[in-house]
Amino acid sequence: MKKFFIALAAMLGLASCNIERDLSFVVQEMMNIQGGLLVNDLGVRYSVTGNDASDIFTLQRVFMTGTAEPAEASGYDYLLSPYEWYGVLVKDCVKLSTVEDIDETLGTCPASLDHFWFEGGYINVLSTVSFDMDEEDKPIEVNMVFDDVRSTGNDLYFILKNKQEGRTWEDDTLSPEKAIFGSQFLSFSYEEYVQPGFKGELAFHLEWKWFDANPYDDKYPYRTVSVRQEYYTITVE
Repeated sequence: MKKFFIALAAMLGLASCNIERDLSFVVQEMMNIQGGLLVNDLGVRYSVTGNDASDIFTLQRVFMTGTAEPAEASGYDYLLSPYEWYGVLVKDCVKLSTVEDIDETLGTCPASLDHFWFEGGYINVLSTVSFDMDEEDKPIEVNMVFDDVRSTGNDLYFILKNKQEGRTWEDDTLSPEKAIFGSQFLSFSYEEYVQPGFKGELAFHLEWKWFDANPYDDKYPYRTVSVRQEYYTITVE
């Protein structure tokens, strides 16, 4: 993963309706490209309007922002006028038992996990990594590991791993003036690790080594790196 897209946290707000604008509403969500349409993780179908939208259909999955209105034509639910979109890297989770040395294979570099949510069988992530502006072309690979040792039944454990070459934020030899922070949306499929026919509460335990990219000391973030853990539940019906 060599290219990163800067994304604003405010883009992750909920869609809002505006009756005064003929029931048009703001769209801010993940979508897959299927048969010339955009389809969100709940199966809602959008046809795209606009002359500059053709690049969308070269992608597999996008985080889309735009304005939509109910469609009268058959074959889709809404007509969407895109504002901005960001390519989403879609990856399978790596099963822990298949990795001989997790740190050596998948790295120990930190990643700031800014936002994550669970929908459509994906763990959706907006993650930020750091690197030296003079080493912008060096490889960076972010993976989600399914911990099949700790996971049991409806308790699923995942570990976000970041492998980079070159200097990252925790390296004191990296000058703050040359530090770059880049973000990208990623979607990791988890459905194969859920018991077939499972209904009820599904618990996710996420763990990652991170740097705190939010509090700033004068101009730059602190060089704090630690292991962070979060716990979330969703209901499968």
